[in-house]
Amino acid sequence: MDRPHIICHILQSLNGKIAGNFLKTPEAEPLLREYARIRDSFGATAFAYGAATLREMFFRERRPSFATKPARNVLREDCLQDAGAERRLIAIDPDGELEWADGVARSSRPTLNGAHVVEILIGSASDARIAHLKRAGVSCVFAGERELDLSLAMRKLKKYFGIDRMLLQGGGITDSSFLAEGLIDELSLVTASIAEYSAAATLFDTSPFLKASLRPAVYELKEAAPLEGGLWLHYVRSGKDDRYS
Repeated sequence: MDRPHIICHILQSLNGKIAGNFLKTPEAEPLLREYARIRDSFGATAFAYGAATLREMFFRERRPSFATKPARNVLREDCLQDAGAERRLIAIDPDGELEWADGVARSSRPTLNGAHVVEILIGSASDARIAHLKRAGVSCVFAGERELDLSLAMRKLKKYFGIDRMLLQGGGITDSSFLAEGLIDELSLVTASIAEYSAAATLFDTSPFLKASLRPAVYELKEAAPLEGGLWLHYVRSGKDDRYS
């Protein structure tokens, strides 16, 4: 395969929410531990998130300014700043909205803490944003001019960094974009026996950028296991689904 094997690993509520107050309940605590255990069992070396999710995780207290230095006519060339990293945080951030201080993620999550940051961008991102990311030591991978080409991005991740296995972990529009491109090989769903009433994101959110005519993606159940307070469902893509051929 010329791209990473991609597993969408998600903790969701009973009604498919992937964020919200249910994650803070005592009933969710054993499922959070199970979610981490299952995540580690996949042996992934890269972890992909959408820009909105990463903004909540890393930039909740501040908004980007990109005002450190002026920039003009910045080259839209792939920039690999740490090809030898053991783990990578893949930021699906087409417009370069995330203002990383440097190329190393700092997080309370063990899998992300210390991971090298790789930004997936499009060519129409502003000069100031691209220049900032490159100065900060973030690896930049371009895939598409005005629309993101996820398939191209994934091929570049395999070519440049040798990523064989990647976990996709939200948000809902990012997950849907990977699904629409036929890039999700497995679905790992830890489902809590808790319903979430807030207007939080769902596993596969609709997006105006996705074509309504896309065929449904077909998966087969590989295994199911009861968990304390919930259920784990593990799906693999169907061999009968030619959208993945």
